[in-house]
Amino acid sequence: MTVSAIALCVLPVQNLQAGGPFSETQFTPDWRIAAPFSIERDSAGEEPEDAAGQQRAEAAPSTGAAGSAGASAGGIGAGTVAAIAGGVAVVGGAVALGASGGGGGDDGGGGGSSVGSSVVTDPATPAAVNAFRTSEYLAHGGYDRVNLAHAYARGYTGAGHTIAILDDGYQLNHPEFSGKILVQFNAAGNPLPGAMPIETHGTHVTGIAAARKDNVGMHGAAFDANLALYQFGTLDQSAAQFTRAGILGATVISNSWGYNARISDVQAEIAGGKSTASALASVVGGTASDWQNFLNAMDGAQDAGSVIVFAASNNPALGGIDVSSGMPLVDNRLMGQWLAVTNVNSSDQVVSVGCGQAQAFCLAAPGTNIYSTVPTSTYGNLSGTSMATPLVSGAVVLVVEGLGLSPEEAVNRLLTTADRSFAGYSANAHGQGILDLDAATSPIGRVQVLASGNVHDGGTGPGIMQTVLSASRAFGDAFTKALDGLRIAAFDEGGAAFLYNLGDRVAVQEPVTTALDTLQSLGTRTDLTKTALPGGGGVSIAVRDADLDFRSTQLGTGVEIDAAFLDTPLWGGTLSAGFHQSSGEFLNRLAPEAAQTAFAYRPEMFSVPYAGFAEDGYSAGLEMPLGDKASIGVLSFEGEGNEDRAFDGFGALTTLSLRPTDRIAIGIDGGAMSEDGTVLGTDARGGLGLGEDSRTAFAGIRAEAGIDEHWTLLGSYHHGWTVVGGSASAIVTSVGNVKTQQMSGGLIGEHLFSKDDALGLAVSQPLRITGGQTSLNLPVWRDWNGDILTRHQDVSLRPSGQETRYEVTYGFDIDPSTRLTGLTFHRSDADHIAGRQETAAVLRLQHRF
Repeated sequence: MTVSAIALCVLPVQNLQAGGPFSETQFTPDWRIAAPFSIERDSAGEEPEDAAGQQRAEAAPSTGAAGSAGASAGGIGAGTVAAIAGGVAVVGGAVALGASGGGGGDDGGGGGSSVGSSVVTDPATPAAVNAFRTSEYLAHGGYDRVNLAHAYARGYTGAGHTIAILDDGYQLNHPEFSGKILVQFNAAGNPLPGAMPIETHGTHVTGIAAARKDNVGMHGAAFDANLALYQFGTLDQSAAQFTRAGILGATVISNSWGYNARISDVQAEIAGGKSTASALASVVGGTASDWQNFLNAMDGAQDAGSVIVFAASNNPALGGIDVSSGMPLVDNRLMGQWLAVTNVNSSDQVVSVGCGQAQAFCLAAPGTNIYSTVPTSTYGNLSGTSMATPLVSGAVVLVVEGLGLSPEEAVNRLLTTADRSFAGYSANAHGQGILDLDAATSPIGRVQVLASGNVHDGGTGPGIMQTVLSASRAFGDAFTKALDGLRIAAFDEGGAAFLYNLGDRVAVQEPVTTALDTLQSLGTRTDLTKTALPGGGGVSIAVRDADLDFRSTQLGTGVEIDAAFLDTPLWGGTLSAGFHQSSGEFLNRLAPEAAQTAFAYRPEMFSVPYAGFAEDGYSAGLEMPLGDKASIGVLSFEGEGNEDRAFDGFGALTTLSLRPTDRIAIGIDGGAMSEDGTVLGTDARGGLGLGEDSRTAFAGIRAEAGIDEHWTLLGSYHHGWTVVGGSASAIVTSVGNVKTQQMSGGLIGEHLFSKDDALGLAVSQPLRITGGQTSLNLPVWRDWNGDILTRHQDVSLRPSGQETRYEVTYGFDIDPSTRLTGLTFHRSDADHIAGRQETAAVLRLQHRF
């Protein structure tokens, strides 16, 4: 039998050198989402879709609203405010001491969840990429051209995968291969290490594929991959090696050798009526049966899941692609899991045979003057397609590992993402382009959340950038605590999987209240000041115009009304209505009059907390007396949230007010509210949608007891039950019944040291989730068939902490027009987050003129 000479695709050895130093680095493998983020709607009320390719943005996370008047963790913040509105001048100062995230700063104090846009942060930041460009990395000489460090920065190193290599021989005990070689077989099939010949070519090729990252010399393209080393031989011997590699489960079989004959000559023989095997035997040598066995062995290895990579000839004078790298052109079974590789120099010029007829499955890669391992336990520079091929083989491993792709998908990904933007690109020379690991390991087009089916079914899911949850304050850190660290897979238009930390998709509304916020609300129940209408028969109105913060006015003054409420007698009772104002403020009139000016309280402190979700809407109520000691009120509200709160719904409340004695007053409340698309003010969309609607029933009691002419005790307690209805989302399969609770107690002293002074002491817990659970169906990866793999998990909706707020307020009149009010408060487990603390002191001077 005669066979054309086997060619090793390498140029002469030169410059044998020792290795250099290396610095280990750490990296973050997840694609991250910068938080906080905004949820924005277009004119049709829907969230905007992803723009193709926008997932590759490398923006850093936002750090909160500029000018926030609070203190970051462990810091001190101060603010002043001065305003003239409605004939009132206010000057004040505030100081806040925060710990564990209290008071704004980097925690975003002073604003809501809408602080910026949602941006996917590529883990391959410039700093992360540069961290991998060590002397060991740079020693190779070609890694930067293919952006290999970008794949490393995204967490892809070849771990858990095996690169099989067919070559002339190896130094098996080279330190760079220590602990990596799973099997070795010489051409005769002997697995003993001593039977393997030691050769420079095979040792150099192996180092490029997977040499260790070990502070010495250089490292391989897939430095964490395992190795299976085989010596090529006769056609039958090489066929047996392909079969062994397939059985072992090698991800890729790298071949830096080939037969010095043109594939076009084989095609001509086939055109003349010969079989593929006979044509190969005629052109290359050997027998048709041997060639058929060889072809069948390669096909079998591909069926077992291996990608075959072959070096193109180093001889441009050959006049066309060679037999070995162009084999799929004569055996279509091999197409799809096959790559041919040409060599480019530092100027991107092909210095080997060009891709030619094989351009559809051919890549170019650096193979000139490449530094790698050689015997004995040292390093040297070689050139040729032999050096370019193991780099491409390592790239195959990285995209299969990192993106969950099948072998054929991995090949297609490398081909479609190859760089063709450089000057001098030619498909005839470079094929699909020069290998580009940055593009290959980045999302292509829209990235969507799919929690069932197959990525190739053509189904669509919510975009990862539309998968957001803006949690109301009642939930505290329940969602961030439950979801942070849960990684989900989202899939790009090529079916590739990318891991995201689900916790990055959560923002918390109403961050820590700053001292300046408290200063602005201190001593004022509302920014709408009532004025009795002249001749109005007891009718009073309050309005806020569109230009001033607050202003008392009479009708007919030409003021453009921005918000208002109206009280008017009706049937012996009082009819009230309000529009474009907080329903919580409207219903806060249920709170004791003294409490409305004694405390810098949130709307729910001594009233009904559930109405406070509607920040901008309409309210109406009718209160009717039931004799001298009781009255009944029916109140309703409808509205939306604001930039700090999410809400879209309506509700109704019935309250029974009892006054058994002159000093005791009791209010019994009951009601319900309905939300469209939110759950207790939590706005969840896309893959995290909680349901189409929610229904909440609530009940509570309020009490006021006068101890004597100076002191009054106050208290309130409310409890709610929420049911979420409608279909959930790709990730959230169900939400169990949610329970909520609010309570407060206070003591007010009046006329203690002067006739107009007031002292307030209060302890309160804002509305908090006390029970509830949601079930998640997490897409965690995909298999080689494209089927999406999921995991079920139940998470609690209870936050980690229970906020308790302690407040002391004292105010007195300096003169009939000037009042001075001071406040100090402390919040433990602020915003229902365990360990978060906030302490503040506020002083306010108010003058009327």
